Amino acid sequence: MRKKGWPLIGAVALMLVYLGLNLSPLSKPHTLDAPTPASGPTFIFVEVRGAVVQPGVYKMADTSRVFELFQRAGGLLDEAFLGEINQTQVIQDGQLIRVPTTAESQPSNGSNLVSLNHASQGELEQLPGIGPATAEAIIEARQVTPFQTIEDLLNVPGIGPTTLTNIRALITP
Repeated sequence: MRKKGWPLIGAVALMLVYLGLNLSPLSKPHTLDAPTPASGPTFIFVEVRGAVVQPGVYKMADTSRVFELFQRAGGLLDEAFLGEINQTQVIQDGQLIRVPTTAESQPSNGSNLVSLNHASQGELEQLPGIGPATAEAIIEARQVTPFQTIEDLLNVPGIGPTTLTNIRALITP
């Protein structure tokens, strides 16, 4: 009788395990969790021009810094002048970063200076820190009142003391 009882005990044990597994969800309320939003990086586009190996538009994480953009652009050329460029600054979507050369940063004899009263939008955008919106604001301002001095540029929205310092050696009224 011992041999005949083991299959019955095994069957009962399996049944209890089966019932225990199937009954356990009934003892706990089951709720559907709301899907969590993907927490991947957000991307932005930024342009780099001037003294970099590969100028162009780059797709970067929104937490990227200027030095990381320079790395993606293949690095800086030997003649790059970083002067007032803050390489630790977080880049912004749509930002244009222009890296001047050491020759561009030297005071000029006046022949290569950008005229605030006559430069095209494209010429103004070549100045460090001047993007399309600021170049357009400069053009609009000079149509109302031509620039008499370089300091008049401080009256243009988007131009502050730092920007003026960065471009002072490159411009003329």
